[in-house]
Amino acid sequence: MEVEGNRMHQRAKFSCVEGYFLEGFDDIVCTPSGYWSHDPPPCKAIKCPIIKTDDPYLRITHYNRTYGSRVFFSCPNGYKLNGVSFATCLKNNSWDETVPFCE
Repeated sequence: MEVEGNRMHQRAKFSCVEGYFLEGFDDIVCTPSGYWSHDPPPCKAIKCPIIKTDDPYLRITHYNRTYGSRVFFSCPNGYKLNGVSFATCLKNNSWDETVPFCE
């Protein structure tokens, strides 16, 4: 957060560390009444969607959905994994790979 002061028309600018996004205004202003124009915005963790599969054999381990985390895919003995063995959660709230399946 950068604050230029707390006098009328001065601004406070907000940003988040990597892996988080700002929810709300990134810039607030000190109003003539002496209050900020908005509450300080919170930083929220970037999360990828829940991985869904119709494959009853696909195992998903280390299931964390936050930015930079990985999920690992495997199949039971007798089945072969068709696709990647892991996927990583990206900044844009998506997984970098498609979900594999067991065959």
